[in-house]
Formats: sequence, C-alpha cells, structure tokens
Amino acid sequence: MSFNYKKIFALLIIAAVFSAAAARAADNGQEDLDKATELKLSATTVTDWGEVIRLTESALQKGLDKSNTEFANKLMASTLVQRAMVVTATIQKNLPHRSALGKFQTVCPVRPGESRSNWNPSNRRR
Repeated sequence: MSFNYKKIFALLIIAAVFSAAAARAADNGQEDLDKATELKLSATTVTDWGEVIRLTESALQKGLDKSNTEFANKLMASTLVQRAMVVTATIQKNLPHRSALGKFQTVCPVRPGESRSNWNPSNRRR
C-alpha cells in the first residue's frame, strides 16, 4: 500500500512543478507590464507613450495570464489613443489658418475649369 502512496506523492510533486512552470510562463511578461503601468502614470511626452507601448507589446509577447492580458490590451489602447490625440493636436496647431489660405487664394485664384497645374501668374485677376 505504501508503494502506491509514494507514486501518488511523486505524481503530485511533478504536477505541482509543471503547473508552477506553466504559471511562470504565463506571467513572463509581468515585469514589463509593471514597468509600462508605472511609466503610463507619469508619461507626458510622445516618447514616454511610445515606451509604454513598447513595454506593453513586450509583455504580451512574453506571455501574461488572462486578466493581465486584458489589462495590457486596455493599457495599449488607451496609450495609443492618448498619443494619437497629442500628435493630432500638434499637427492641427501647426497647420496654416483658414484666413491665410483665403488670402493665398485671393492672390493666386484658380478659375472654374482651370487646373492648378496649369495656373499661370500672368492670368491672375486684377
């Protein structure tokens, strides 16, 4: 009888080792996810958000458990949106104003049926 208990005990130990290894493999990316989360809280530049995205992608590639994978995907999405908003605002801020465009069109008019590529400065309205 004691022989069977030894086999069962040995199988339980082997199962525990394999399940611990599987759990560690599922959380190999935890360190990167923790770094990404900490950086996200203090990020203020496009470069910071890029690093959050890089760390989150790394964590997902290394492996996370189900709940951390969901969290990482949400962290990634919110960071991508935040970075896109800042980049878009910067681009819009640096575009010429409509009034400047209107002045340009007054100086350099394009008549109906005339393509811009055929525009000749000597044809402008006076």
